[in-house]
Amino acid sequence: MATNPYYTVTGAPVTQSRGVSATIRSEYSAIHTGFDAVYVAMLLRGLKGGETWTGTHVFTGANVTFATQSASDNSTKAATTAYADGAVATSAALKANLDSPVFTGTPTAPTAPAGTGTTQIATCEFVAATSFSTNLPSQTGNSGKFITTNGTTASWGLAIADQTGNSGKFLTTNGTTSSWLRVSPLPTVVVNTSSTTWTCPSNVTTAKVTVVGGGGSGSSFVSQAGGGGGGGGSAIKWLTVVPGTVYTVTIGAGGAAKAASSSSAGNAGGTSSFSGGVITTVSATGGEGGAGSTVAGAGGTGSNGDLNMTGGTGTAATTNMDTPTPTGGSSLLAGSSRTAGTGYGGGGSSIWNNGGSYAGAAGVVIIEY
Repeated sequence: MATNPYYTVTGAPVTQSRGVSATIRSEYSAIHTGFDAVYVAMLLRGLKGGETWTGTHVFTGANVTFATQSASDNSTKAATTAYADGAVATSAALKANLDSPVFTGTPTAPTAPAGTGTTQIATCEFVAATSFSTNLPSQTGNSGKFITTNGTTASWGLAIADQTGNSGKFLTTNGTTSSWLRVSPLPTVVVNTSSTTWTCPSNVTTAKVTVVGGGGSGSSFVSQAGGGGGGGGSAIKWLTVVPGTVYTVTIGAGGAAKAASSSSAGNAGGTSSFSGGVITTVSATGGEGGAGSTVAGAGGTGSNGDLNMTGGTGTAATTNMDTPTPTGGSSLLAGSSRTAGTGYGGGGSSIWNNGGSYAGAAGVVIIEY
């Protein structure tokens, strides 16, 4: 039984003394009992909103309820099971899975002792402290170099040369510095026998060009041999070319043959050339045609090459009765001939005894890269 603060256990008022009549005590006892019941009921009822408890309170029964606070509330208000379940779910959603976790932000982990070789997580601190990093040679002043070893200690090798524009080349060194070298033991060779264009392939920056002019034809002379045509000139040039640039290739024709039963000079060979972009045109003129019974055609000439060569002069009859047939002149890529010009740029011969003459051979442009 709870204690009524206004009456004693005998039913008498606190300020009353004992010794009153039994009737009065009986009345007071009834009042005391009523107040005790009211007092107990007040203790068992729920508090109104906004009231504050102090001390320790024990609630019984299955229907004790409270208002559920918002998820962000972290005050000393009473927490319901709904509030607790929501807080647990929110906290669990912020945790990584144990199986294949995905971390965000900057996760941390304990740093393992140096030399640890287990499946434990390796932190940045652990990696920085490994023996590989501490045993590297000094990096000061060694920018661009690569690490090498003699099997015992590590050191820095030569700096690698700039790779820009050096695709397909090999790294070489003179013992002090490295550089890139284009090695082409089997170069690509393009032989052009008719006029055309050549587009520089990608990664090709240098090319060797050989240009040969057309050979001249021999002359025709009545009753005897005339003079042989001259060989075409030649020029060889090592060029710096630009990938994607279109270059022009021109091939000089061989001098046309002369018909029989006529006395006339032979025809000169045409000029061959290679041009385009910013390069200076590399060219070679054709050989001259035979000029008469005792005059042969001179060879053509090359120009703007690193090597410029003159074609061979044809031969001619020395007297009206010479029977050996004159020969056409030679070129860089053709020998002399007693018939039509041979190879590339060879001069044509004259046919003895009013037989006309032979044509010279066409020139050529050869590109190697």
